[in-house]
Amino acid sequence: MPLIAITKCYTTVSNETLQVLSGCAPLDLKIELEIEVAKHIRIIKKEEIYEGLQNFDCEELMKPWDTMSIGWIYFESSDTGHQIYTDGSKINNQVGAAYVHYYNGTETDSCLIRLGNQNTVSMAEVMAISKAIDYCIIKNIRSSKVITQP
Repeated sequence: MPLIAITKCYTTVSNETLQVLSGCAPLDLKIELEIEVAKHIRIIKKEEIYEGLQNFDCEELMKPWDTMSIGWIYFESSDTGHQIYTDGSKINNQVGAAYVHYYNGTETDSCLIRLGNQNTVSMAEVMAISKAIDYCIIKNIRSSKVITQP
């Protein structure tokens, strides 16, 4: 009955269909997954303990409450160093984002990104900034100015 309430389907609809429509996995699969996870946790607890510490090969993620601030200032034009201009726009119901990288006043790289028509200009602006930051990381640019529109 809960799946019928979630999906608002008729009572004649099969259980499998309700599970697909609601996005809920079948209980037998969920139980198997939980058993496997519990087994792996027990194995880890037994094996990799060294001087009271466990060795987990995991990715270190930033805690949600720890924030990283990105400094910003009003733009002052200069032709030295790395500068990345970003923009997002919507024209004729088509949405896109772009960035252009300049080094010492010379254009070195650019990127155009086509987004779905359902996206907003704000989403396009954020996508352009995100891709510009990714570009800086990939190219190992440690210090750059990212110039955006307010």
